[in-house]
Amino acid sequence: MALSAFLQAVARLCDAPSLTFTDDAQSIFDNWLVHHERRLRSDHAKHEALVAHLSKYRYLLPSLALLYQIGSGDGEKVSHHAVQASVRWCNYLESHTRHVYSLGVDYDTAPLTARDVLRKRWG
Repeated sequence: MALSAFLQAVARLCDAPSLTFTDDAQSIFDNWLVHHERRLRSDHAKHEALVAHLSKYRYLLPSLALLYQIGSGDGEKVSHHAVQASVRWCNYLESHTRHVYSLGVDYDTAPLTARDVLRKRWG
């Protein structure tokens, strides 16, 4: 809460609009962030380039949630719907990121094969 209060104070000083999470949205984000940080520090994310890439998601998710909220035009706070949509999008991006990194790194995830590309009609 201290960070939120600080950001609101800075926004008031700058005379800029500020959006915060609803209580439900904050809870969803907090739970996601704890899980995300644990996975980054575990053996599951072994390669430092992958960890560096995924560590940016802690800023990506709230940014996406803000964009979803602005796009919806609902309310003055970022809703739990916007955060949930952002969590799904980050999970989707992470799955593709892991595939890309698995091509050049010996990694636990199954590598992307020609069959995968053909099956998904990406090629």
